[in-house]
Amino acid sequence: MISVCPDSSNYLLKTYVTLAATEEAILNSLAAWGAAKRDGADSESRNYYRNKAREIIEEKYINNPNLDKYGFYVLLAYYLIDSGLEVFLGDTNKWDIMSSVSLRFVYWNMESILIKVVFRAFIYLWVKYSMEV
Repeated sequence: MISVCPDSSNYLLKTYVTLAATEEAILNSLAAWGAAKRDGADSESRNYYRNKAREIIEEKYINNPNLDKYGFYVLLAYYLIDSGLEVFLGDTNKWDIMSSVSLRFVYWNMESILIKVVFRAFIYLWVKYSMEV
């Protein structure tokens, strides 16, 4: 992946690549994306890196009952990369699953009731609009 935007708005570099320097799961997720681009969607290398990332995420974060804000940040980055990979691959069968898992994860980790109400309204409108299109 390469970004052609200025450094000030290069969120790929600021977020994912920076996080990948310390988080092996994020590094493997980005490697899976690169392998999918280089070797194809169902390549052995893509599946290896994606499965490795999932193993680490499950072991270190999903199964952690004391997930802190940093862990939430890593999980959110993982889900965004994984969702982005599905969009990149063009397999629309998994898009709704990936987005609903990501959105539910964010919702479950919100602390403020007001934020949950606003978020629920946003999801309602998003689903309603997507049904009309």
